[in-house]
Amino acid sequence: MSRTPAHRAAVGTRARPGVHQVRSPSSAIVAGTRRQRTTVASTAVLGGTEAEARALADELDGLIIPARAVRQLTELIGVDLTDHPLDARLPEFPPVSHVNGAKSRFELVRDLAQREGLTLRQLLGRLGGGRGHQVVAGTPEQVADHIELWFTTGAADGFNVMAPLLPSGLEDFVDHVVPLLRARGLFRSEYTGRTLREHYGLPRPVSRYTATASV
Repeated sequence: MSRTPAHRAAVGTRARPGVHQVRSPSSAIVAGTRRQRTTVASTAVLGGTEAEARALADELDGLIIPARAVRQLTELIGVDLTDHPLDARLPEFPPVSHVNGAKSRFELVRDLAQREGLTLRQLLGRLGGGRGHQVVAGTPEQVADHIELWFTTGAADGFNVMAPLLPSGLEDFVDHVVPLLRARGLFRSEYTGRTLREHYGLPRPVSRYTATASV
């Protein structure tokens, strides 16, 4: 996860196609125009070295109980995979219009499996760590590099950080990654508002009930 110009260009190219998928569910009206804020869900697996972090990620994946995970996946996407061989590639998924559950989760799982040609076992491993979202395994510096890259290339306005372990995973992120982000001017040292809307710098819309009462 070095920060060479070639690496920055390559990651930036991969990041941008996913922006609309992340942005489309949430938006806000700012100054009469639609202003979208992008937040990316990401799991950070930290280690003293990249090898240590990847070993921890593999160890956590190894704790997955396949039979239980397959049942959960079947319920999540509405496709019965209980009899599918673990080491075979995923079957063809039905059209999203035929899914009665969470369509966005179905599309996330389907796209991940098809894009990387995953077997069922591999898919369970990917979903076990980040629930289908980003999993970044590395040193605190590498994780900070990743966050900085996505932010500075316009791929994300913020991150929903999901710890792989609680409470230690969250504590490690706060203790080792947040100081690096602050030193780079990427993370606040104190809050300037009381609500999430204020933290995003979004104006409060006029309440339709207030407007009705004043007529």
